[in-house]
Amino acid sequence: MKAYLLLFAIVVYHNLTVNVIAQTNQPSAIHIGAVFKQYNYEKYNQVTHTNELSFTAREPQKIGTSNWQVQLKATPLQHALHTTEYVATFICVAGSLNSASVGITLNVTNWQASNYVLMPASVYNGNRYAWRRLRYSPKLHDIKDIGPDKPIIINDVPKLSDSTDISYLQERSGSMSTPAVGYMNEQQQQGVWLLTEQSNQQGDIGISIAENRTKTSATISLTSPVVRELYTYTITNAHTP
Repeated sequence: MKAYLLLFAIVVYHNLTVNVIAQTNQPSAIHIGAVFKQYNYEKYNQVTHTNELSFTAREPQKIGTSNWQVQLKATPLQHALHTTEYVATFICVAGSLNSASVGITLNVTNWQASNYVLMPASVYNGNRYAWRRLRYSPKLHDIKDIGPDKPIIINDVPKLSDSTDISYLQERSGSMSTPAVGYMNEQQQQGVWLLTEQSNQQGDIGISIAENRTKTSATISLTSPVVRELYTYTITNAHTP
């Protein structure tokens, strides 16, 4: 049985509303949460604090010098089996939060490194391929890389790791033909698809995937405003300070 999760989001700073339509035969495998991140700009947007909040809390929750009310409303859809619409709302009720982003997380506990990860026109199969850092316009020059029997080789673009390195892919909605992210687990015949708006008054929306060390769990995040941590991306270089 295939499973799908569709997410439609309207994201604004200090007030985040997310509509989620979810269909799955393993609801315990995906957990939706709230995330607040604060950054040190002088250290290339190094994350200084991360707060993960539960949508079940009824009282405002303190983040730094601000208080936030987060809510999640779930409505089962009668016309579709195992399908629920979620509406998540984030409201800053007091104070302010500087050098920060707010967002939602989808924590996937039955993750596999073989999952096919897609971000339209930006990421295919997680971009888990051999890569070379080549100036634009990128063309292979080493004879050892050229030939019909050679594996796929890509340029230095945002990617998930195909080895034991840190596996964290950061993108922005403006880098895609459609602001979306999804994955397919062929072994389990299950998939997830997340769709958001192109931008809001804060600009592009951040879309990222982070795998744990053993690649057995992953977190898909949607944040506003978009913040690239430690590195930005310039064409053909995913490690620009």
